[in-house]
Amino acid sequence: MATDKFVIVPRKILKKMRDAIEKYLEVPVIATDIGQSRIVGVLVAANSNGICVPTYITDREVQILTQEAGVPVERIPTDLTALGNNILCNDKRAIVNPEFESTSREIISEALGVKIVSGTIAEWNTVGSAAAATNKGLLLPTVCKKEEVQWIEELFGIPASIGTINAGVPYIGSGLIANSQGAIAGLLTTGPELARIGIALEL
Repeated sequence: MATDKFVIVPRKILKKMRDAIEKYLEVPVIATDIGQSRIVGVLVAANSNGICVPTYITDREVQILTQEAGVPVERIPTDLTALGNNILCNDKRAIVNPEFESTSREIISEALGVKIVSGTIAEWNTVGSAAAATNKGLLLPTVCKKEEVQWIEELFGIPASIGTINAGVPYIGSGLIANSQGAIAGLLTTGPELARIGIALEL
């Protein structure tokens, strides 16, 4: 999970991979599991203002995030515990899965310090896995309709483009981490896909 202030990676990630992430995204790396799970990108939603985590995260993991990220960490009371899959955000706006209850949406909005709207991307509720957002641009799946791309552009106030990752996979968020400085995609991502990512995110 990448932001313009930090990147969260699994605790046992290889040092060479950690160093590469730090180099290309140009922000400090925080190594921790979430709820003793290594799938941190799926479970965490974050921007430069705060971090949303599932309620079952351990106190020690919260302490690590709070100390190293230097932003508030908020447990979100919801059954939609894959927060990274269900929230698409940057430092100014967010789209969330329509299945979130109003109380959870309010906590998410306060934790991330942004206005949020409930919505889908390409008719998928899991908006965080469907797309990637930075403070400079958005990459949406190719199945998005033109009107939907325009709506998301207007919502975030930044350009949006369509593309895929990992040789045709439409779930952008499942194989891409990015911030305003750089992006890292899955190994199967092709040259043309990387070029589209660079253009979409203005890298």
